[in-house]
Amino acid sequence: MNQRLSFNAMHQQTKPLLLANPWDQLSARIFEQAGFQALGTTSRGIANAHGRHDGERLRFTELIAAVKPIITAVTIPVSIDLESGYGTTPGEIADNVLAMADLGAQGVNLEDSTKPGPGLRPIAEQQALLEHIKNALVGAGHTTFFVNARIDTYLQLPEPQAPTLARVQAFDLAGADGVFVPGLRDHGAIRELVAATDKPLNLMSLPDLTDLDTMAALGVRRFSFGNAFADAVLSFMQQKADALQQARSTAELYQQAAPDLSFAT
Repeated sequence: MNQRLSFNAMHQQTKPLLLANPWDQLSARIFEQAGFQALGTTSRGIANAHGRHDGERLRFTELIAAVKPIITAVTIPVSIDLESGYGTTPGEIADNVLAMADLGAQGVNLEDSTKPGPGLRPIAEQQALLEHIKNALVGAGHTTFFVNARIDTYLQLPEPQAPTLARVQAFDLAGADGVFVPGLRDHGAIRELVAATDKPLNLMSLPDLTDLDTMAALGVRRFSFGNAFADAVLSFMQQKADALQQARSTAELYQQAAPDLSFAT
């Protein structure tokens, strides 16, 4: 089974696919060594690593340069966070998706939010965009490339469930391979969305949404932690730097074991 078929099959497992979210080559290798089945890049983590804010502040060429080493560093499937597509027209966005497929990625996340935000693309516009992308992928021979349609209603709207349900159904009809609703946490709302589509539902970890067994019981098929891991690493670095400066000593750097980087080249 090739990697794309394998990645698609991971969304139909009994237990949800726990997708780790790297931001560079080393974090990708660490996640692979830890035993994760697949990876999905974090746009915020990559932006932070470049000294930028999230939200397509990188040029697309910079994104290509950032994700290519991640894809080539590991042997497990990698999906790319393409945010809103890094383009202004369906043709541009489809070309960017094809570029990720040509790099060797197994899928992308594509948001329905606008950049710069806030705002959401009209549902019909996003549906047509997804249809255009899927047709372009098929035409280029990337028939099993996984397009995960991210729906940002729970991040932007005060009453999100009805609009979310409408978008899930529209994007399903457009050919999306999965739907991703970050910010969703209510169990009843999760069950309603699961029942509304046969496409796998992807959720993002939140402080009160962390347990994979609970996700499995709700019917969630894919679970990721987004930028939370990258943020935790950055927070740790800031705390260590402050502690070193205040203590005027480097002693605490040696209070934990050195990392095992035997996999590094």
